[in-house]
Amino acid sequence: MRALSALGAGVILITGCSQRPVLYPNEHIRRVGGIAADRDIDDCIRRAEESRSAGDAKAGEAGTDASARVPSSPAAAISGLFGKPELSSIQKVFVNKCLRDKGYDPIGWN
Repeated sequence: MRALSALGAGVILITGCSQRPVLYPNEHIRRVGGIAADRDIDDCIRRAEESRSAGDAKAGEAGTDASARVPSSPAAAISGLFGKPELSSIQKVFVNKCLRDKGYDPIGWN
């Protein structure tokens, strides 16, 4: 039983590190539902990550210092150990705009 509890806490800790936008429950989200909203959030995050990859490739071509890829905080470094790195503030703006274009109203990030 203790092993199961530890496993559950570990899963919560790991998934807690990935940041996601919080959406205001406007008419659009009520109409499409939570599953579609999660899918749209995932799509916007994927697009923001692709923009980071394109930016990293351009930075590498220009000979930019590698320190630009160093995590900005201990939380970013830890989240990078367990999967995708934390989105930059510019990428969060990208995701927020993407979601607004789809009819959602992002109000923050968790």
